[in-house]
Amino acid sequence: MLLQPEKRIDLLELKLAVDKIIDPSIDVAATRSKFESMVSAIQKSLPTTASSGETLQAIRQYLYGKGPWNNFQPFQYDFNDPDGKSMHLKLLSNYFLTRKGNCVSMPILMMLIADRLGLDVSLSYAPAHILMKFTEAESGKTFNVEATSGGGFSRDQWYQESMSVTDEEIRNGVYLKKLTRMETAYALADLLGERYIDLKAYDKALDVFKRALIRNPNSVQFMLSIGGYYAKIYAAEFDKYERISEVPLKDRPRLYFLREQNQKYFQMAEARGWREKPPKPAQALKEKQTPNRYGT
Repeated sequence: MLLQPEKRIDLLELKLAVDKIIDPSIDVAATRSKFESMVSAIQKSLPTTASSGETLQAIRQYLYGKGPWNNFQPFQYDFNDPDGKSMHLKLLSNYFLTRKGNCVSMPILMMLIADRLGLDVSLSYAPAHILMKFTEAESGKTFNVEATSGGGFSRDQWYQESMSVTDEEIRNGVYLKKLTRMETAYALADLLGERYIDLKAYDKALDVFKRALIRNPNSVQFMLSIGGYYAKIYAAEFDKYERISEVPLKDRPRLYFLREQNQKYFQMAEARGWREKPPKPAQALKEKQTPNRYGT
């Protein structure tokens, strides 16, 4: 699917395929049917002359408003997983079942529906966060849409103040960039890399991340995915040692290789304006932090 020309990539089918690999028990046909029924219901609620803004508002109302169309049970943010760590909660089938999502499943569903209804939308990155970008057809203006907060518009300034996003990172497209359709597709596939790491299928994980960077060579996010991958492998293999001198000599070339690769990809991201964010104070107190980066 990812090797197709950009315009021919079906984002819904790609998401369903990714979710099926992550959880083979998923009923793809049932998930697709549920999605299509949602799109159909929204279409029926719209006048034929609906503007792009009115269409977006109809999507917002359908997902986050209370009414007979959703049995008065709107989609909501799952506060039991505020950092979006649960892989299961990132799957569409679970989101449909529980109506509780996170900063992955929520913007992805909203984007998929808007895309199917012909709106000019894509995903976009903020630090440890995903949002949706919407370009109004009538004015050409592009807005941040925060699916985790009722699908309302959010200013760049909000992300700068709450997530320490810098002007340089915005100018260089590190964060809050409207992703291309190809970049959006690989953002959907990025979950596979995470899943393979969970399964300790490290070669498969690295293959996913490197293919993403090859197809999207200027993507800082995929550079960070690869750099973070090497950090996770380093932690898994060598965090049991207090000092490098304790590492067996035969294993040190491996240690130095992982550090070198980790540094290489983080330096590539830094060359494009990315800067590492400090850990959240509450999280730092609650659990031990695994660094994304090793060495200097």
